[in-house]
Amino acid sequence: ASRPWSPSLVAVLVANIALSACAGTVNPEADGGRPDGSQPTDGGALADGAWSQVCPESAPTVGSSCSQNGLYCEYGDAWWNISCDTVLRCVAGQWNLGNPGASPCLPEPGPNSPNCPSNPSTISGPCSDNGLTCHYGHGVTCQCSSGQNADAAATWGCVPGSGCPSDRPRLGSPCDIPIELVCGYEFCGPNEVCTNGAWQSSPGGC
Repeated sequence: ASRPWSPSLVAVLVANIALSACAGTVNPEADGGRPDGSQPTDGGALADGAWSQVCPESAPTVGSSCSQNGLYCEYGDAWWNISCDTVLRCVAGQWNLGNPGASPCLPEPGPNSPNCPSNPSTISGPCSDNGLTCHYGHGVTCQCSSGQNADAAATWGCVPGSGCPSDRPRLGSPCDIPIELVCGYEFCGPNEVCTNGAWQSSPGGC
């Protein structure tokens, strides 16, 4: 699923986050987006141009009625951190704020450091720049870290795992991938899964 993302570049997001329990293998097809600015899809795009077949086109009013209990719908363009978007969840027949993000909303990442590898598909193994975070496109993130053990050698870890869309899907957008595939786009953050044809949130953490 795809959507336009904000082009603003405001600050480099650098955080020393534990990787040992959360990191996956980078999607080898991640290429930083297409030259025309469009984004890859996961095979579930809607023919009528709507962004979702289960969520309202615009954010519903908190407290208004809904029919699909448990449904998450995301509104915004914060590909780097779901906590920066508005997420509503249908609970007991009413829309409630239901942002699953555990981290605070941080500024959109700026350009990568010159020390970041140019191709994420080549990233693996030991690294020397502990704490270096590199973003590729609108979802793939790699980080050099020793994890929670400061005395351990630093290694690369990347999210999301193999088989996941290289761009973070908007919750509620269409999908057509195996239901058992869990896709995480933040280290130690919430995951996303394809549920009944739409991307939904699932528990994450480390």
